[in-house]
Amino acid sequence: MGFFFLAQGGMNALASEPSALDISGMVGITPAEANSCIAIWVPVENNSAISGIKWYNNDSADAFPEVLVQSGSADYPVSLAGADVMAESVSGGSLAWSEVSFSEPVACRSSGLYVIFRVPEGTVSEAEGYGGGPALGYTSAEDGYAGWISADGEEWVKIHPDFGFAVQPTFVSRDPSMLHKNMARDDGELARPKVLATALYPAAPNPFNPQTTLKFSLQKPGSVDLAVYNLKGELVKRVVSGSVDAGEHEIQWNGRDRAGASLASGVYFARFVSGKVTMTQRLVLIQ
Repeated sequence: MGFFFLAQGGMNALASEPSALDISGMVGITPAEANSCIAIWVPVENNSAISGIKWYNNDSADAFPEVLVQSGSADYPVSLAGADVMAESVSGGSLAWSEVSFSEPVACRSSGLYVIFRVPEGTVSEAEGYGGGPALGYTSAEDGYAGWISADGEEWVKIHPDFGFAVQPTFVSRDPSMLHKNMARDDGELARPKVLATALYPAAPNPFNPQTTLKFSLQKPGSVDLAVYNLKGELVKRVVSGSVDAGEHEIQWNGRDRAGASLASGVYFARFVSGKVTMTQRLVLIQ
């Protein structure tokens, strides 16, 4: 399984109008397995319940089989086992804000809930827009909601804390008769946090001129392919190719192609592949 980031946790509330958000890119799973899913942590006040959610959707051609709600802590989700299905066959627009209403409001007896998008098994998320595959938009941590990705619904990888999912929950007043979720697992044990260690971090500066620093980290030594592509998907420059030690790494790209020629102003993509992790980030070159 790879994680797909196209372009460039936090628990802050979004702006009143979702359209005012700056969408940095899309997050998906490729290829998706049977229980692959994306979980978004939503803080819930004691007098409130969640009745639905708006999200920035990548591809109208693929519907999410289920949207579920589950307990957990802000530090780590719990298993899909015991999660409640709130909606089925959920689709949205292509690169558009979309909305789903839950079959019933959900309250909690903790500080919040996870809203979980189950990703269609066998799908591939690899591009923006129609036909690009199921994915959710993300923004900055200050404007978005923290989230996690899982291949199997059991083990979770946290989205880098600089990012936040571009979602807007719909809240209603809490009622004692509503469905309430607890924080603990069915066996009474709380989930244990996992650390995101293999990832591509936001380039800085971005937009840039004449150069930007690409940053990534590895949980353990391994092969890395980090390359820059243009909007047509053509290779512009391979920045890293080969074995890299574990830890954090930085490398500068000077806005030039393989031949050393300066590139024109525009949008490019840095694609990072290491093991099962695939991430792609949008870079904006301004000459």
